[in-house]
Amino acid sequence: MKKVGIILRADYGGLSRISEDFYHFLKPDKSLVVDTQYVPLRREMFVGPDVTIAKHTPPYYVATEDLQSWIEGLDVVLTFETPYNWELFNLTKRAGIRSVLMVDYEYFPGLLPSRPDVLWMPVRWFLDELKKDGIPVQFIPMPVDRLRFKFKQKKVAKTFLTVLGHHHMLNEDRNGIRTLFDAIPLVKNKDIRFLFRSIQPLPKINDPRVEIDVSTKKRPEDNWSKGDVLIYPRRYAGMSLPMNEALSCGMPVLMSNMSPQNNILPPHWLLPTKICPYHLGRNVDIGTVSPADLAAKIDEWAMKDISKESLLADQIANEISWGRLLPALQGLLHG
Repeated sequence: MKKVGIILRADYGGLSRISEDFYHFLKPDKSLVVDTQYVPLRREMFVGPDVTIAKHTPPYYVATEDLQSWIEGLDVVLTFETPYNWELFNLTKRAGIRSVLMVDYEYFPGLLPSRPDVLWMPVRWFLDELKKDGIPVQFIPMPVDRLRFKFKQKKVAKTFLTVLGHHHMLNEDRNGIRTLFDAIPLVKNKDIRFLFRSIQPLPKINDPRVEIDVSTKKRPEDNWSKGDVLIYPRRYAGMSLPMNEALSCGMPVLMSNMSPQNNILPPHWLLPTKICPYHLGRNVDIGTVSPADLAAKIDEWAMKDISKESLLADQIANEISWGRLLPALQGLLHG
């Protein structure tokens, strides 16, 4: 069996959630945890003789000598979104080690300083464009842990839930939270409630239907303990862990109509969306949902019987479960 090394994150961001799952399901022989020095390191997430903490300046960087030491004895290296030092792929190539980079297209460099052996795309967003770079590309959806995010059938759309992560989600309005803030006063139904779960303080909303729950102590699965429908008028595309987790817990997801979620969710869950080009690491799409359209969609779903929609969420989640996708991911690593 080939020896696998995975570069992990241990904070409150999405990459840490991904890291947690891959550490649990793939059981790597070595793990390198990157302390970005930008957000607090949660050392308790990964503990053991196979775990190395990499802490260097500048932030989001691992020194070449530390990477060289860490890859010794490995056959495969997997990293998510970034190598934290592009010399990594030169080191692995010289050592005959297979390298796999999970791509987040919006931050993927236009000109690569070095080239991994394989690019893993967890969504079909710009998949054909990425293939033009000449590096082998494999599409495998990002799996969801269905034993951790347990299905519970929802009956009535009474509580509309929004989950907010690190500060970029609010400051950059990546998930359309400010659109939701503007939409709430336009929602006519007075019997529903809005629940915001966040790891950072949010502006006060003067509406008796709104509850804001701020905590860094909750387990990820606790975010979904209350709520019937996830509201997610996301502006940037790309992979979405909240969507996957909500589906696994049986929640329909009201989301912007753009790739990749419009390849996954049924059309009647999608929100009217205006698409415009936007430049990050690459030219990507940014979607805008109007507060009036979002409010109308919420009123359309308010107090609706969603038993069948919840079962549909369950079916979608089964297609992207770890149980279904683990063999494909093992094949990705081992070649």
